[in-house]
Amino acid sequence: MINSSKMKDINDLHDKAMEFWDEGFFARRESKKALAQEKFRKALELETQAAEMLKDKLDEEPSRSVLYRSAASMAMSCEEYRQAEKLIATALAGNPPEEIAEELRDLLEEVNLRKKSKGKSKQIEHAKLTFANKTFEVKGFQIGKNIYLRELSKLEGKV
Repeated sequence: MINSSKMKDINDLHDKAMEFWDEGFFARRESKKALAQEKFRKALELETQAAEMLKDKLDEEPSRSVLYRSAASMAMSCEEYRQAEKLIATALAGNPPEEIAEELRDLLEEVNLRKKSKGKSKQIEHAKLTFANKTFEVKGFQIGKNIYLRELSKLEGKV
């Protein structure tokens, strides 16, 4: 069991990471790309520190795996794919609840897809796909002849 002082430090790091993440999100919305990246990377650094404080505390679930999942998601968003893999592996090496373990495995799949697609693929941002007389907007990556969708949304009446 972790003492309350250490848990407070972990929560403080996590809260600060979330503040930086929010600041990055708003900077990106205002087209301040460099500032957004700076804020996102600081958030990743702090969230990773928080998760690492629970690295060897396998009985601190679900807090441990949730922090690692959060840090891995941030790493992926920052295109730090190798770091994301390591964070996911550390989380899965513990005892995450099955639901979180499944989310971590899904995240690992997405990391692997993005790693493979980086430099080898064509990013699809605003394509339209018609299937079964319905039109959808698609976002994702095309690798060779295969298309890996990141987002699919129905364009009801928009086309």
